[in-house]
Amino acid sequence: MVTCGVTGISPHWLDQITDDGQIVVPVAQGTFHSTLSVTATAPVCSARSPNP
Repeated sequence: MVTCGVTGISPHWLDQITDDGQIVVPVAQGTFHSTLSVTATAPVCSARSPNP
C-alpha cells in the first residue's frame, strides 16, 4: 500500500507484483486523488478505481 499521492504507477512496481499481489495507491489527477487498485494477472496488468 502506498500512502502518498503519485502521478503514475512505476514500471518497477509492476515488475514486483506477484500473481496474487495488489498495489493500492492514490493517484493525483489535478486536485483530485482517486484510489487506484492494480493487480497482476500474467501477462496483463489491470487497474480499476474503487471510488464511484
